[in-house]
Amino acid sequence: MSQDEPPMKKQKEEPTPPAQPFQMAENGEGIAVVAEEDLSVDSHSAFRKRLQRFDIKLENKAPDLKKFLEEFHKEFEKILKESFKENKGIKVYLVLTVSYLSTEFPDRVAWTFYLGTSGYSITEEGQIPDRAQKIYLEIERRNDNLVSRKTGLVIETLHWATIFISKYIPMAGRCIVKLPKFLDAKKAIINIKNTDNRCFGYAILAHLHPTKKNPSYPIWYNKFFKQHGLDKITYPVTIDQIPEIEKKLNLRINVFSFFDDEGKGRFPKYIGEEGNYNDEVNLLYWNEHYALIRQFSRFIADIHWSHRKKEFCKKCFGVFNRKSDYDLHYPLCKSGEIPDPIFIFPAQGDVLTFRDVRRMDTIPFVIYADFECLLINSKDEDIQNTSFYSHHIPCSVAFKIITRDPSLKQFKLEIFTGQNSVEWFLQRLVDIEKEIMEILYDDKRMIFTENDNLLFQEATRCFICKREFLEQETKVRDHDHLTGKFRGAAHMKCNLFLRKSTKIPVFLHNFRGIN
Repeated sequence: MSQDEPPMKKQKEEPTPPAQPFQMAENGEGIAVVAEEDLSVDSHSAFRKRLQRFDIKLENKAPDLKKFLEEFHKEFEKILKESFKENKGIKVYLVLTVSYLSTEFPDRVAWTFYLGTSGYSITEEGQIPDRAQKIYLEIERRNDNLVSRKTGLVIETLHWATIFISKYIPMAGRCIVKLPKFLDAKKAIINIKNTDNRCFGYAILAHLHPTKKNPSYPIWYNKFFKQHGLDKITYPVTIDQIPEIEKKLNLRINVFSFFDDEGKGRFPKYIGEEGNYNDEVNLLYWNEHYALIRQFSRFIADIHWSHRKKEFCKKCFGVFNRKSDYDLHYPLCKSGEIPDPIFIFPAQGDVLTFRDVRRMDTIPFVIYADFECLLINSKDEDIQNTSFYSHHIPCSVAFKIITRDPSLKQFKLEIFTGQNSVEWFLQRLVDIEKEIMEILYDDKRMIFTENDNLLFQEATRCFICKREFLEQETKVRDHDHLTGKFRGAAHMKCNLFLRKSTKIPVFLHNFRGIN
């Protein structure tokens, strides 16, 4: 059974509506139970009608689901309009209680399914017909997911239509809010200093009518509200309103936000659909406030270390050094959903090779270390939303140096316990570096035996790059400069590139996580 399908159970008794997603008291304050006999509707509400439930008894035998939804629309729309007038913003769920019969197993009793939808928010009365159609499409899709399988299921009876409605207070833009210092320092954002809740309109106008002199002053933009019809939209503007505003302004709108206090955790909140728009504008939304991103590349450039010119994908924040790479990525990202991985296989006969021979030699010495800490209770310390209740105090450390060749100097495991374990460890690293560097810079002459000479003469491939030796290429002998051992025949170029590494990596257990 797919994730979209509701649970299935054998029908033993009369099917009932779905369980209530919120608790209803039978006889409590603020609870209303109304029975409308003509419509067979039972309505329940709680918390001053902020939560509402409507159970509509149907008993529609062998129905056509699409036809039923068309007939049900009038009553459904009526309920939504009445609820919207009371709450000025609602979220709606529809659940149909349906019995199915199997044509392959006619002797079996009917099965009961609950065809439920996702929640759909309504912030303007004009959105009701559109949201209703989306709900019907989701119901039909869930039904198709059942009957299209090889189960032979067909609808026997529609028993109940249950409507769940909750009050919905959407995020909306309002008056000025200060930018985090990190984003303000980028000088890529115009934050209009308006005192009303029209920050969305000001941000749009700052893009359409740019000014170099004090661009954050709202006085420059007031005269353009009527010209672009921004005086007729409902403020504060919610994200749900943006698609309609895009059509009115013929302007593609992208909205970005951030989830941390510094402003570094940026992410796309809304990306406008592609279309024949005259222009495109990027907005920043945080703390129910909008501002204009006038230079998107500067706004997002720090997410990648390279200072070269880069291409950014606004939908997934992917970074591309070449426009050709971005052009390959963009069709995958613009579809509106996260695409599955796409594997492009090479042509038959192609061989994948690794040619950076400088990275092929093993590191001569590696250090592995681990710290142990004590948990010391701390005084009450609160920083923004974080509370500190203990500190990790290092109390001991152990490390081991591993060499790539047994013939090289072997180092013992070292352990230290004490309050100054960190200082001791760092000083030991400094001392060990000097000792290891003496070994690394003491190059040994090649030890070349008769057997090695025979292997060299018979070699037809470079032991480094694995390619054959051509007539015009020089074959040379390669050896380990630390031990003097002959390693194999190689191209002169490969031999020169395969240089000895003088780096000493240090790996600490869970160092990034807790130590």
